[in-house]
Amino acid sequence: MIWLTMLMFLGCTTEAPECTESIPCGFGETCQAGVCLTQSCATSAQCEMENHCKNGSCVAGCEGDEDCYPGDVCDPETKSCASGFCTDTHIDCDFKEFCNGVTGECVEASGIYCKECEINSDCGGNGNVCMHWGLQRDFCGVSCEQDDDCPSGFTCTDWNDSETGQLVRQCATYCWLYVDERPIPQNSMNADAAVGIECPVIEPSVLDSSIGEQP
Repeated sequence: MIWLTMLMFLGCTTEAPECTESIPCGFGETCQAGVCLTQSCATSAQCEMENHCKNGSCVAGCEGDEDCYPGDVCDPETKSCASGFCTDTHIDCDFKEFCNGVTGECVEASGIYCKECEINSDCGGNGNVCMHWGLQRDFCGVSCEQDDDCPSGFTCTDWNDSETGQLVRQCATYCWLYVDERPIPQNSMNADAAVGIECPVIEPSVLDSSIGEQP
């Protein structure tokens, strides 16, 4: 009987908690239900994007917009990041898109941007010019006054209009980097033009006759 009583007593005993209000954990640890756990974060700023700090550990999901990538927002119901409303064309939108300030959506710019051309009239008028890039083909610019007038990936830059000789400002970018196939337009007045940095072609006969001549 005594043995049974002792067995019941021992079975009902619990281990002393590792930590309490008066028994703190070591540095970098937090007390969770009487157990010291290593703390991997103190704030969500120490976690990767689309993660947040919970009870000293980084866990998937978000608690606020600051846990998401720029332009995304935290859905309070699902605790996940989702595409949010755009506020800045050059930060929130993809190449050749504008931010619609009314709807908060990024919308595709007109087809004039990076359209291949030969003369200014190919670019729709309104001050748009055909920007001649030499061997890199010719693409339409779009008249502008500042960078905010241009879609994402474009800047408002000064350009010398070869047709009028006037200095104009155009939304421009390195269009040829975004066009996979760029055949030279038929009968283009610039198709055979070489850029100024091209090296001149020297005929072999001229080269041979110059050998041995003194300056």
